[in-house]
Amino acid sequence: MRYLGWLRRTFCFTGPVFLIMSAYFAVRTEDFVTRSVSATATVVGNVPIQTRNSTTGQTSTTYAPQFTFLANDGQRYTVTSSVSTDPPAFEVGQSVNARYIPGEAGSAKLDTLWQMWSAALGFAIGGAFLTLVGFGWTLLAWRRRAGVAVSA
Repeated sequence: MRYLGWLRRTFCFTGPVFLIMSAYFAVRTEDFVTRSVSATATVVGNVPIQTRNSTTGQTSTTYAPQFTFLANDGQRYTVTSSVSTDPPAFEVGQSVNARYIPGEAGSAKLDTLWQMWSAALGFAIGGAFLTLVGFGWTLLAWRRRAGVAVSA
C-alpha cells in the first residue's frame, strides 16, 4: 500500500510538470511559426532511425522524412525532420508545406500538426492523464479516509 501512495504522489507531481513542459514547447513552436516563412517542400526520403530499449535491449525503427525546399535566398536545402514515425508519415515525392526561419534553413520543419506540435501535444496528453489520475486518486483516498461513501 505504501507503494500506491508513492505512485499517487508521483502522478500528482509529474502531471503538472508535464503540463508546464507542454506550455513551454507550445510557446517555442508558436515563436517559430511567427518568425518563420513558408516554402513548398518535396519529400526525398525517409531516413530510418533506430532506437534501443535500455530495459529489453530490443531495437525499433522509425522513419524521419527528409525533404528539400527552395529558400528565399535562392538556394535549395535538404533537411531531415527531428520527428519520426512508424510507418513513415510521408511518401517519397510527396509535396508538402514547410516552414523555416530566414537565414536558418536548418531550422525547417514540415508544416503539419504532428511535425510542428508533437512535443507540446505529447506532454499535454501525458500531463492531463497523469494529473487527472493522480488528483482523482488522491480525492478518492481522502474520501475513503474520511469515511465518505464512494459510489461507482
